[in-house]
Amino acid sequence: MKRLILLHSIGYFACFALASVTIALLEMSEPSHVYLQLAAEAEQQDYSRGEDALSNGLSHYLAALELERGGFGNETVTDLLRQSQDHFRAAIAWGLPRSQKAEAHYLLGDSFLHGDLDPVKAEQALDRALAIDPRHHRAARSLARSFSLMGLALMEARAWERVLAVMPEDAAARKAAALAYFRSPIPDRVERAYDHACVAARLSSAARVELAPIFDAAEGPFLQPAEAEDLADIIDHGPSGKLSDDEAERYAEEIGKLVEQR
Repeated sequence: MKRLILLHSIGYFACFALASVTIALLEMSEPSHVYLQLAAEAEQQDYSRGEDALSNGLSHYLAALELERGGFGNETVTDLLRQSQDHFRAAIAWGLPRSQKAEAHYLLGDSFLHGDLDPVKAEQALDRALAIDPRHHRAARSLARSFSLMGLALMEARAWERVLAVMPEDAAARKAAALAYFRSPIPDRVERAYDHACVAARLSSAARVELAPIFDAAEGPFLQPAEAEDLADIIDHGPSGKLSDDEAERYAEEIGKLVEQR
């Protein structure tokens, strides 16, 4: 009888141990209800403090730009910009949704391009904005300006390329890219500048005047017969009015003959 009781006890403890091990394995392999609840709460993160800080920073930033346009003293503008920068940093630190975080980095970077200029700090913040959202074309525009202030023409041109990747029909960006490439210290600077200048002149006849040095340089050894049609397209959109298709084709043929005679 004692032996039977002993065997029964051993069997009970064995079952209890097996059940305990099974439960532990299940908890390791599948998240419990508590874990799922914690994960759901994490996904519903409260961004209210970050969003409030972003809103306050934007108010100071816009006020600074308005005063700057109105010709107010640089000291007042700079003070407002510094306050906006503090708010933007706080917003980033407290947390924001992804799209708003990119905007906060953009606004922080752009604020360094007004008042007391600091293009290096601007570049750092704008790079972060574009890392979060590569299609943030306003951040790319400001990045181009920061490189321009630092005298880095090739980097500026590449920043304009990022704008054009999102907005290929932006005439101002095309013109700026052409001029930046034209100032760049690279062997094919004229060809790259000319490609953008042709598109810019097609999009805006007014851009052709500012881009005249590029067209003059391209008429040398870089101009190819196949590009005569591009020149005709520029003439077609000239200030004197739009040419007919026949007239544009005739201009293209005449320019092509001139190129072949070089």
